[in-house]
Amino acid sequence: MGDAGILGGVTKWLMLDYGGVVCHHQSEEVRAELVRLAGVDAAAFWAAFWGHRLPYDAGEVSAAGYWRTVAGTVGASWADEHCADLTRIDIGGWLRPNEDVLRVARESGLRLALLSNAPAELARAVRGLDWMAPFERLLFSCDLGTTKPDARCYRDALAQLGAEPHEVIFVDDRQENVDGARAVGIRAALLTDGARLDEVLSEVLGPASPGR
Repeated sequence: MGDAGILGGVTKWLMLDYGGVVCHHQSEEVRAELVRLAGVDAAAFWAAFWGHRLPYDAGEVSAAGYWRTVAGTVGASWADEHCADLTRIDIGGWLRPNEDVLRVARESGLRLALLSNAPAELARAVRGLDWMAPFERLLFSCDLGTTKPDARCYRDALAQLGAEPHEVIFVDDRQENVDGARAVGIRAALLTDGARLDEVLSEVLGPASPGR
């Protein structure tokens, strides 16, 4: 995918999700370590982990408050130090860059932005990563106070970018988040495991044409 079909047209921003797009999902080793520390059934742990995640991502509860809620759901009781260890391992597991995605993003000729459902601890870690330097704007749900796929999240992101919906392409690894972006007029695409970002962008942009 060359720059000629993008530059000078209406598309100005490439906005990417973080987990599962810009970075790889947590490894099996990290996931196993979280379950080991939790000391509960794995299926119950992950159901509670994701089931209570959005308020944490939205900045409505602290890390300790999130883990206490997870613990209550799975019938466990974790001290603050234990919650801190879970937070450290959880956040550390989301810091493996997807080099192929980052390369295509850099070569796209578009301004780069991030829109991620992420708690404050992860947002702080991501902001300190050297390989995130090409991104002009790092937008996190914990700062916006709302999460994908809520329409407010996308509208707030557009406002932060100073962009109209048609000027942005958004890529996420969850269909509900792609659908949420499309609902507010953003061109959005799903990046599945093993898919190439350049192919996904080509499908969204279509054949090169003047004024795109």
